[in-house]
Amino acid sequence: MSGYHYYYNQREANFGAPAQEELSGGTHLTFDVILHQGPTLYSLRRPDGLHDGPKNSLYFPHGLIRFGESVHDCANRLALEQAGVPVVRTNLYTMPTWVDDNNHWHIALNVLAQVERKPEPSADVSEVVEVQADDFPADFAWWTREQMSALLAFTTRLVSVLDS
Repeated sequence: MSGYHYYYNQREANFGAPAQEELSGGTHLTFDVILHQGPTLYSLRRPDGLHDGPKNSLYFPHGLIRFGESVHDCANRLALEQAGVPVVRTNLYTMPTWVDDNNHWHIALNVLAQVERKPEPSADVSEVVEVQADDFPADFAWWTREQMSALLAFTTRLVSVLDS
């Protein structure tokens, strides 16, 4: 590396080696993988919830990126592990961040993931719920109605552009 040194003086994201567990004052990059075919989204009802989220709510595949993984590879791995479907194409949606009560910085990359087919229920998923712009459920664990509405509008526009 050259002799240049960057000094982090505005609380910029700066990561060290991968850790074994969540660190107070630490940071992690997680993915919410929003499965879709065209403008239809697929959500997963998880009877046991996910992490500390509410039970029997709707989730998208969710998890941490692994060191050296690309966005597409991570989204595909999470979609295969949690929904049993491969990802054809990925597009970035948003990247919200927040700090929790333990001073832990969460960075969540929301990725639109076009899948080959509709997922099916599994041992961890009791139901696959189709979500469309004119009809979406209110029982998402981590998405508000306003966020879902914006996501669906964005997905519709994206699909229109990609299909043209």
